[in-house]
Amino acid sequence: KYKNKKIIGNKCFNSFHGINLICNECPIPKTLKTNKASQAICINEQNGVKKYSSVTTIPIIDEDTNKKYILHTLRDVTKRKNAENNLKGMNAKIISLFSNSFKLQSLKHISEIVDIAIQSFISIGYDRVKIYRLENDELIGIKSSFLSDKKFKNKKYNLSKKYPKKYETVKSKKPMILKDLIKKYPKDINYD
Repeated sequence: KYKNKKIIGNKCFNSFHGINLICNECPIPKTLKTNKASQAICINEQNGVKKYSSVTTIPIIDEDTNKKYILHTLRDVTKRKNAENNLKGMNAKIISLFSNSFKLQSLKHISEIVDIAIQSFISIGYDRVKIYRLENDELIGIKSSFLSDKKFKNKKYNLSKKYPKKYETVKSKKPMILKDLIKKYPKDINYD
């Protein structure tokens, strides 16, 4: 991956990380000081993207000349670190949902239940949440995460087989995400 001409005579942070300063986490100073192997995760930003490298340094001492050398290894662990960070984020969302489910069980007022339900969906990454009540064949707006109560409350949507996704969702009592509704039924939803 790296050509000798790019590495020989250059600092490791220039050759491997593409930066002009030593990494804050660099294990080389520790290896020089202790004469022991050391390892660290170095974090650098290149073109606005965080890169994670696992760097190991091992001291080598030439017994004949008593010169110190350092074996420096680097492994790109960006994918692994991103996966770990995603897992931490998902774990935080699960904890938040678990906490909200306990709150919901103790509530009696619909307004509190609706607020916590909206917070729960937002905490797991949804940016638009709307809650309706069903009355006869109409969906009536209760609360929205992105529309004011004045614009959304008591807004009515006539439910019919003309809008199969909404109709099937309400009739089957199964949740549904309406990702493509704006394109298919633009008259039906107003996001103003």
